[in-house]
Amino acid sequence: VFYVTNGVQMWHYHYAQNFLRGLDSVADVSVDVYYIEDDDEAEFQGSRTASPLATAITGSRVLDVVATLWYHLRFLLHLAVRRPDVVHFNTEFRNQYHTYGLTLLAKLAGARVVRTVHEITSERLGDISEYERQIAYRNLRAADHLIVHSDAVVEELRDAGVKTSATVLPHGNYLFFREYLNPDADPPLPTDGKPVVLFFGPKKHKGIKVFADALMEVEESFTIW
Repeated sequence: VFYVTNGVQMWHYHYAQNFLRGLDSVADVSVDVYYIEDDDEAEFQGSRTASPLATAITGSRVLDVVATLWYHLRFLLHLAVRRPDVVHFNTEFRNQYHTYGLTLLAKLAGARVVRTVHEITSERLGDISEYERQIAYRNLRAADHLIVHSDAVVEELRDAGVKTSATVLPHGNYLFFREYLNPDADPPLPTDGKPVVLFFGPKKHKGIKVFADALMEVEESFTIW
């Protein structure tokens, strides 16, 4: 499996770590990771190799483009030599055009392309041109299989004309992070001794209305972060 994801400083790094931990437990599966290079040291547990596939846009634009083209030539070489069975995209890579190009390269090399769609595509993309939106959906139609986190995302994709087969895998939790907690450390925010509820995700589709309604139903008071 070639696993294409964003870098350490970018979104979905936590998801990539969990996903790779799962793949590492599967017999007869080896994973090579390709990521956006950034300032932090990239660490992807369970992967056989980890190689940059693009640079973060931080320095000279000309140097960024040259470095990215060099990484892509290496990626093509890896596709030709290692002949992966699957190329898995953990959401879009850099932008929709870039991802679509990589998808076509993977299919040209004979690999099956799997894409994780973390959210409803239209909400993820936001205010973009209609042409770029169509590229995004064309990319999803070109994939051999999709992974989504809810049936609602499947329905939204079907309404947009994306008929690619999909598997619904619930997003899961982050309880594994508790392994790295220092039980003697002070909490990052002040607390008054009441139970603390930590809520991520102000976006509507992440359930903030359900969360707010639930708080109205409980009798005990909470400290809410």
